[in-house]
Amino acid sequence: NIEILIDHLDFNLVDHGSYLNGPCPIHGGSNNTGFSICKKTGIWKCWTKGCHMKYGSSIFNLIRCLREVSFAEAVKIVEDFFELNETNLPALLERVNNSKFVKNEKVKVIKPDAYDEGIISRFGYHPYFLERGFSQDVLTRYEVGYCIDESLPIFDRMVLPVRDEYGTLIGFTGRLIQESESRPKWKHEGKVHNCLFNLNNAKEYIKTSQSVILVEGPLKVLRLEEAGIFNSVAIWGLNLGERQTRLLLESEAFTVILAMDPDEAGKKGSAHLRNQLEKYFYVHEIDLSSIEDIDDTPVDKIREIFGKDKICQKLLN
Repeated sequence: NIEILIDHLDFNLVDHGSYLNGPCPIHGGSNNTGFSICKKTGIWKCWTKGCHMKYGSSIFNLIRCLREVSFAEAVKIVEDFFELNETNLPALLERVNNSKFVKNEKVKVIKPDAYDEGIISRFGYHPYFLERGFSQDVLTRYEVGYCIDESLPIFDRMVLPVRDEYGTLIGFTGRLIQESESRPKWKHEGKVHNCLFNLNNAKEYIKTSQSVILVEGPLKVLRLEEAGIFNSVAIWGLNLGERQTRLLLESEAFTVILAMDPDEAGKKGSAHLRNQLEKYFYVHEIDLSSIEDIDDTPVDKIREIFGKDKICQKLLN
């Protein structure tokens, strides 16, 4: 039982479902998400300085490093601990659960700053996305509107609310209706890059299918939803941050499906993401060379592309 062993080693970690997180016990620091260890396997990772790359990512390597012993001695430490405490394991587990409750009550889940839900009610109507072929149903479900409030940084943009994995409103992303040389096409408000857009809606489908589709931006998620594909998340570009990677690890996905744009940047991004993720997942890349952009691709064409892919065809609903 990894949790009992971790408690014995006296790490300052907080329970986050499948993983325990906290500052790295090897190099120290104060980053509360800088270290994670899987409760099921004991595999650990230092997200800040990559200590696992230097010492090895098994629980035995972790003990070897902390206790300054050989690998064989680390194995013996684990064996001896459980042998000596075999009859007392239920009490030890109860202590772990009590400690977990206290820590979680103190820390709770570390969430980005939340926004007032009332902001959404101040959005107006504009037919821009309807004219681009998105259905009113999907626009309504994702609370898409037009910002008419001049006091907001996303004023005069089509706006999509951004929610974290728990459904808490953590920001907005806004797109210009008319192109401008002086204003960026997209503007984000809040800590949106810390999250995976749509994870709050997709997580049950991800868990059931054991797969997750990564796309660059939110509009691609909406288009896939219209096509009956419900396990996609947007990563806000072509790079995954530390917290986003941890969210993927905690999603219970076995397969990551890359659906980046088929342009040169998208191809380079896919190669980078594959290199980053194939240590943890089976990574599959769907062929999108027959289209320019998921955003503007008809639903029937998307279903045709996914239907021809042996990995992806089972995701169609």
